[in-house]
Amino acid sequence: MRQKMVIVGIDPGTISAYAILSLDGDLVAIGSQRNQSSATIIHDITQFGKIYTIGCDVTPCPHALHKIASAVGARMTTPDHNLAMTEKIKIVDTYLKKQSTQIKFTNKHEKDALAGALYTLKRMNPLLKRIKDHLTQEHKIFLLDDVRTRVLLENMPITKVLTALNNSHYSCDPSFPDE
Repeated sequence: MRQKMVIVGIDPGTISAYAILSLDGDLVAIGSQRNQSSATIIHDITQFGKIYTIGCDVTPCPHALHKIASAVGARMTTPDHNLAMTEKIKIVDTYLKKQSTQIKFTNKHEKDALAGALYTLKRMNPLLKRIKDHLTQEHKIFLLDDVRTRVLLENMPITKVLTALNNSHYSCDPSFPDE
């Protein structure tokens, strides 16, 4: 079974934190730990799905995050500017108001990690919306996960992914015997 793709925000430091979002923006996991090694962070975040991209709240991105992204085969997404504290608060608070369940944070580092993940998701949203809209129009929303995966990981156009999926689907159908 194919792993779901996720977006990870990481705030490295003495207290390292991560926040993991689905491509639909649902919070999958959040956590933090003091003096956490890169290996431990990698172990923790890879349990929740195939990591498409790792985001942060500063530019340039800390070297440790490049190493983690490389180790898990993920892209790295950095903001075009350092996210100010007020901007991070606004991003996180806007997100929290839309959630049906309360999210408990242990520290500010978890909020910073979530802000990095949310900023990354916001940058990805135009493409994710285009995929969803195209599939809705074609009445093929059931292919959403497969199309997202191939568009994002293989950098294929949506229409080519649909053609490839249609061809592989029909080529797998057993032929009817002659009567």
